[in-house]
Amino acid sequence: MPILTRKNPADQVPGRYGRYRSKFRSILQRLYCRRVDYIFAKEIVRTPEEIESASEVRSITPDDLFVLVAFAKEHNSQDVGAVRRLQYSHKKKYGGFIAFREKKIIGYGWYATAGATHPQLDFYGIELSPAEIFTFDFYLMPAARGHNTGTEFLRQAEKILHGLGYQRAICIIEESNRRSRLVHLRAGWREIGRRHVRQVAGRILLCRKRVRLSDPDWLR
Repeated sequence: MPILTRKNPADQVPGRYGRYRSKFRSILQRLYCRRVDYIFAKEIVRTPEEIESASEVRSITPDDLFVLVAFAKEHNSQDVGAVRRLQYSHKKKYGGFIAFREKKIIGYGWYATAGATHPQLDFYGIELSPAEIFTFDFYLMPAARGHNTGTEFLRQAEKILHGLGYQRAICIIEESNRRSRLVHLRAGWREIGRRHVRQVAGRILLCRKRVRLSDPDWLR
């Protein structure tokens, strides 16, 4: 006598209602979604101990723009806004860091000081004191990642900032960027707050009563 078994509903092919429900859910996600972005900070109270590293980090100069754009086009081409952010940061005269290994560029990063305008500072409602800086757009080429290279980059940048007289660094890390959160934690950064971001119709961003249009460079 054959044994009758009941089919698991999860194993059944969804019918017309299931397909419509899936499409409706997908449309809703495009019309409205929300996330939590993290605010991290690092106290720069003393010069870090000497760092043994295979890489070297120095401040960005105006003459570095050409080589940085070429580097971004070669190693970060999947980020369509990378070159525009480099040009914007150069135009705004933000401070920055450039990392080398064996005299070849492996990464870069930027920072804004108190009084400077920056789209993320405005949107997330962050105000800097004269002793604070806001770091953003840190990037390491994929081949240079791992072996604590990102952590070493942050620590060497911190040493430069201490020499310039700054006492605290702040950054925003998007919820989806788990790798960046881990790297910052290893470098001694800590979470000091969160911002709830809501996106409506794929273009409108809301955060703490601030309403902005999204763009592929700074506000996504």
